[in-house]
Amino acid sequence: LNDLRDRSRLKGSCSSCPNREVCGGCRAKAYSELGDLMGEDPSCPYASAHFTVSRT
Repeated sequence: LNDLRDRSRLKGSCSSCPNREVCGGCRAKAYSELGDLMGEDPSCPYASAHFTVSRT
């Protein structure tokens, strides 16, 4: 469990997120979607892949 608390081991967008020390993402969702406990949280609203820009 100590490995899960080590935020320096995070991967993907979680590794460089300015909120990683407070949030850390959902490790269960990362494992479920990516098969990697330290992978990025696929449901994170701050990850750039989840934002779409529309021009009107």
